[in-house]
Amino acid sequence: MIKDFTEIYYAKADKIDVEKSLKFLPKIRLEKVQKLKDENAKRLSVAAYLLLKKVLRKHFIKIDRYEFNYLDSGKPVLVNSPIQFSLSHSGNYVAVAISDNSVGVDIQEMREIDLDSRRFVFSEEDEKFFQESEDKMDAFYSLWTIKEAVYKFDGTPLKEVTIKDAASITVENNYKLAFISLSGNYKIKKIRI
Repeated sequence: MIKDFTEIYYAKADKIDVEKSLKFLPKIRLEKVQKLKDENAKRLSVAAYLLLKKVLRKHFIKIDRYEFNYLDSGKPVLVNSPIQFSLSHSGNYVAVAISDNSVGVDIQEMREIDLDSRRFVFSEEDEKFFQESEDKMDAFYSLWTIKEAVYKFDGTPLKEVTIKDAASITVENNYKLAFISLSGNYKIKKIRI
């Protein structure tokens, strides 16, 4: 197995047939999907798992050999697996980060929102970055995705995460993707599910 690596994959999920795909989910993920009321949320949850399965298969890891479960924090894990992973979804896209170290990823569709909501999660440093930015929407989503990725990485409360804690890039024109890993080697790739 490769050491000191992180791979981030993202994929469009609008073609996923939820009903046909349910048979590929482990029981605990299936139960979570079935509790969701929103059809888009179901599709994205299924797609995130299918993307994880595809990415692990590229590394000759059969996801079915490990117990898929959730920590008390809600973070999904593969019990006793050498791989750490993180899942995210928004709009029509899903993202998966895998690593031999702890990892966090977040993807967000950049859509018009009330930017005043930042006051609940932005630190003074975040607010300074935001105010100095020409594109306020881009700045907001850069900060937000970094905060989410770091929270998924180690549980740091959103208000304590700063812009220095991770990297954020724009993909597909209106999506922000952020990740954090202990690994110094990484690659980001768009693939099909």
